[in-house]
Amino acid sequence: KNKNLKAIICKGKKKILIKESIYRELYRQGCLNFNETGLPPYIDYHKETIERLLEKINPETKQMKRNKEKIKKKKKNQETIQMKKSAEKWEGFGTTLKVKGLNEECIDTFLKIVKTEIYSINKVEKGETYMHINFYNEESAYNTFKLLNYERDENGSEVVMYPECAKECREKKTLNFVIKNLSAGIDSKDLWKIFKKHDVISCKVPQKNGKPIGYGYLTFLNQKNAKKAFLKWNHKEILGKRVNIERLDQLKKKKKVEEKKKVDPKKSVFVENIPKEMDRNSLSLIFEECGEREVVLLLNKDGTHRRKAFINFEKSKSASIALDLNGILLYNSKLRVSKYSKK
Repeated sequence: KNKNLKAIICKGKKKILIKESIYRELYRQGCLNFNETGLPPYIDYHKETIERLLEKINPETKQMKRNKEKIKKKKKNQETIQMKKSAEKWEGFGTTLKVKGLNEECIDTFLKIVKTEIYSINKVEKGETYMHINFYNEESAYNTFKLLNYERDENGSEVVMYPECAKECREKKTLNFVIKNLSAGIDSKDLWKIFKKHDVISCKVPQKNGKPIGYGYLTFLNQKNAKKAFLKWNHKEILGKRVNIERLDQLKKKKKVEEKKKVDPKKSVFVENIPKEMDRNSLSLIFEECGEREVVLLLNKDGTHRRKAFINFEKSKSASIALDLNGILLYNSKLRVSKYSKK
C-alpha cells in the first residue's frame, strides 16, 4: 500500500519491507534474485544479516534500532519498579491470618469475596478463640485482611483478623502509637477504617462499661506507613475533635521523666481536680502571676493526665501566692490548690 516501501524475501521465506532507496542500492550491488514472476525478489541472507547490511547502507535504521532498545529498557525498568512497590506493600506480612468471630458454617461463603486460593484452615479448638487461615502467599493474605477485616458474615457476627506479623510489629518501638482525644463515638472498627490506607494491622480502643474511653492504640506494618499516618493525622480533627498521636515508647519515657522530677515542698503546690480540657500550657497560664514556674502533670498509661499536677516555683513566696487560687472555677469544676506534702 505504501509506494515508498518495497518487499523482499529472505532466507526462511520471511517477507520484510524496506525503503525504495535501499531496495535500489541492493539491486545495484547485485544482492537481489528475480527467479519467479509475480513474487518479490529473493535475497540469500537471514533476516538478522539483512538488518546489519541495511544499517551500513542507511544509518537511520541503526538509530531507530537504538531507540527501540531504549524504549524496551524503560518499560522493563518501570515494570520492575512497580513490582518492587507492590512487593513492599505486603513484605513481612506473613501467610497466616488469625480470625475471630467467624462461624465455621460461613467460612466458604465469607471467603468467596476474595478470589484467592487458601492453603488450609485450622478450625477453632477447645480453649481457643482464633481460627487460623493459611494462604499460599503473602499477597493473598494481605488482600483478604484489607477486604474482610471487621466485616460481618452471613449470621451477622463481626469478623476480626490479625496477621501473622502482629506480634513482631508490637515489639518494634517505631510501629506502635497512641492516639488521644478521640470523640466518644469512635471504637476499634472506626479507627481501622480511618487508618486502613496506612497499613495499620491492629487497632484497639479500650472500653469502660461498654463505651469507648477516648484513646486508642495503633500498630503499623512498616515504618514508612507509620510516618505517613503520623504526618497526616497528628493534630487533625476527627469527628469534631483534634487528636494527638504519639509513639508509645516516647510517651512512657515522658511519664518517667515527669515523675522523677524533684519537688521542693517549700516552693511547690499540689493541684487537684484539673479539668480534662486543660493541658500543661493552659494550667501554667493560670499561675502566671505567681512567678516563674514548672508544671508537672501526673499521667495515666494512655498519656492522658490524672487531673492532678505539681507546680514548682523558683521562690517560696510564689508558692504561697498560688494557694490563693484554691477554689477558682474552671470548666464547671473547682480547682483545689494545697501545700505539697511527701505523703
